[in-house]
Parts: sequence; structure tokens; C-alpha cells
Amino acid sequence: MVGVNLAVALCPNDTLAGVLLSRVPQVVSAHRGLIIEGGAKFGGVEILYRAALLPVSEDGETIDHVLGAANYRPLDAKEALRSTVIFQTHWV
Repeated sequence: MVGVNLAVALCPNDTLAGVLLSRVPQVVSAHRGLIIEGGAKFGGVEILYRAALLPVSEDGETIDHVLGAANYRPLDAKEALRSTVIFQTHWV
């Protein structure tokens, strides 16, 4: 567990928050930023998203925070989350 303020870590893994929070330990242990894109749910709606998680350190060694940002769009009625989405992860 990383930090005391991750009470929302109990959210389902198929939601946008769940996907992002599940990657925080990787970012902290690798001391590197991460860009991820794929599909998830947001407010009960299936979406495509692109997000960045960036480690923040005051002393250059200990990760104090992880900064996260995401953008998304709802899937069209003709799109299916399971069949059209390719999940990608890029370390920065």
C-alpha cells in the first residue's frame, strides 16, 4: 500500500480510478513515469482513456507523491470495449 490517502483503492479494477491506482505501486518501485491507454468504465459508461502517472520526489530519491492525469472519451454505441480496445503501457 502506498500512502494513507488511497482509501479509494477499493474501487473496482475495471474503472478508470481502479486502473490508475493499480499502477501506482509500479511507478513508485520503478521511480519512472508511466503512460497507459486502454478501456475502462467511468461513471458506469465504457470509455477509452490515455493517462500519465508521474512520480514526484522532493529529495530526488524518495517518492513523495504520484501525479496522475487522464483524458477519455465515451465509446460509441457501435464500439465494444472488449473487442476493440488495445491496452498499452509506456515507461517514460
